[in-house]
Amino acid sequence: MGYRLGVDLGTTFSAAAVARGGVAEAISLGDHGHEIPSIALKSADGSLLFGVQALADAEDQPDRVAREFKRRIGDKTSFYLGGTPMSPHLLSGKLLGWVVAQVARGQGSGPDEVVVTCPANWGPFRRELMDQVVSISGLPAARICTEPEAAALHFASTGQVREGDAIAVYDLGGGTFDAAVLRLERQGFSFLGRPEGIEQLGGLDFDDAVFGHFRRSLQLPEDLSDDPELMHGLLRLRRECLEAKEKLSHQTAVTIHVGLPGVRPSVRMTRAELEDLIGPSIEQTVDCLERAVEHANLSVADLAAVVLVGGSARIPLVSEQVARRLGRPVTISPHPKLCVAMGAALLPTLSPVPTSAPSPASAGAPAPTAGAHAPAGGGLAPGAPAPTAGALAPDVAALAPGAGGPGPAAGGPGPGAPASAAGGLAPGEPAHVAPGAAGLAPTGNSDSQPLVPADTGRDAGPPASGARRRRAASAGARRPARYALAATILFVGGVVFALIGPTSAVSKELSWDVDSARTTALPAGTAAGAQLTPTLLGVDLPGDPMKLDRATRTFEIGGYKLFLAGPVVGVVEPPGGKVLLTRSGGAWWSPFATIPGGALILGVLFSIAYAEALLRELRLQRGTVRLGQLAGMIGVGLVAGLVAAVATWLGGRLLAPVSAVLTVVSIAGSAGLLAFAVGSGRRRTARSLPER
Repeated sequence: MGYRLGVDLGTTFSAAAVARGGVAEAISLGDHGHEIPSIALKSADGSLLFGVQALADAEDQPDRVAREFKRRIGDKTSFYLGGTPMSPHLLSGKLLGWVVAQVARGQGSGPDEVVVTCPANWGPFRRELMDQVVSISGLPAARICTEPEAAALHFASTGQVREGDAIAVYDLGGGTFDAAVLRLERQGFSFLGRPEGIEQLGGLDFDDAVFGHFRRSLQLPEDLSDDPELMHGLLRLRRECLEAKEKLSHQTAVTIHVGLPGVRPSVRMTRAELEDLIGPSIEQTVDCLERAVEHANLSVADLAAVVLVGGSARIPLVSEQVARRLGRPVTISPHPKLCVAMGAALLPTLSPVPTSAPSPASAGAPAPTAGAHAPAGGGLAPGAPAPTAGALAPDVAALAPGAGGPGPAAGGPGPGAPASAAGGLAPGEPAHVAPGAAGLAPTGNSDSQPLVPADTGRDAGPPASGARRRRAASAGARRPARYALAATILFVGGVVFALIGPTSAVSKELSWDVDSARTTALPAGTAAGAQLTPTLLGVDLPGDPMKLDRATRTFEIGGYKLFLAGPVVGVVEPPGGKVLLTRSGGAWWSPFATIPGGALILGVLFSIAYAEALLRELRLQRGTVRLGQLAGMIGVGLVAGLVAAVATWLGGRLLAPVSAVLTVVSIAGSAGLLAFAVGSGRRRTARSLPER
């Protein structure tokens, strides 16, 4: 029986999987596990060695070794192996040919079709180089699949994704990071929005951080090229650092044996120290994931699952940070190092029309809200049975490829057999799944035919007509526009109340000079013991009343100078009349040197910062507005309304109480409506992407 081969050419490790009858199984490429180091070594006879064999000789022949060449695809600088220049894509092509040959030798025949993966954020230039990689490998043709797409296919094969579900893939590998949001449709997975990624971030960078930490702790010199013994010792120390990083995923502390002359024999490292070193980098990856969700025009609640894949995704801090930032559980792939290869092998079965990473202009699409699972994930122990692509719950009726009717999945669990939790595998018990486990089943035998929903015992309901979908989309598009219009009207109304609303009706006016801090003279008939009490909105300002100077018939402002940023109503007793006490003189900035002026500046800064944070959160979770977010935006609006009223006051207008209240209430209501305008945006439907 023929098979399809999926190959994940990773920066640090490479893996392969084969699929027969819709069941994917990882293939061992060496004697020490299913994945092999992505290392090439040119031997003295000119032949190229790869994987474990190359790694074994790398320490003694460092000038003949090339590592991490996938990360350098597209770089014009070549590797020099024994003095021979070799480009990164040439080495990748040779490695791909070696992997295909190893699998063919083990399977007894070559594959019917090969699928090779690449990062989702690669542009056209490097994708063209991937075509050259395929040509160099000796393959007549191969399909190119993005790594998040392959990971999503593997996750779908566990039966945890239904048609229409959107999932986010967080892929933290050895050399690169990818984040993407995809939706499962009849034709397979399609991207929502554009993927995000960091090209030079992965497990290698974490290894460098740990190695640099120990190098500084041991105070080792930077240049050790003249001391071969120390160079070999450093290579061993680097391997110890790699093992320490991996052990700290399961232990809270490890001891590293240094083995260098003249330094401490061992150094201890805790998980907290590792997290301090790599925490900022992981924060960057979560930022990327949030941007990918935002580009998809979805909220976190719209995602059926957040799937963590890649060897570095097993670091506990990764799942903790992602779950904390997104506010929801995450799912760690049961086989984070192998799931991309296994998903790639399933691509022709589950996705006859392959998709590619969309351009920045691609639109998102809505997704139903679903739950999430968070099983503990890990790699495979050497010698463990090759995993297959997930396990079926007993109540799921799968369709075998081309069978045309329901039937048991090949090798799947029989009636009454326990299903692995969350798509995981029981130790030593490989589980099999047919394409129907993903909620889909192929029709006929042709790989180019679309998939139809498998019978899962759930009534999906009649599909919406095109007219109904257009009306719903139109209504969804109008809703935020209406909220925005209402918010604008309220905001303009608040500004109008502040600028031309009624002011305090006091006819008599008394000004005070900012420089001398004294009022103008009162009429000669003013009582000798007169006192002036400033009030604002009918409330006396704190402080003792100002006493009339008999000689000048003026009042000394004194400590009130810190409060009188604008006009206030002063009560003169006796005879008990009211005057409008206004400022005169002083620099243009003098009102801001008062307590109300400082509060105005702080209010502006608070409103901008808090509103930006709330609106960013609302954009990330479009479709819902939480009560706390609404209350926060209204609070921002209240502060902004007070700022507008105070700014008007500093400008010389003493608003009547009704004008001040209408200004504050209108701007607060405008902020609340703005929250709905941003948070209720209708998500666009993603287009199916053409075949590569």
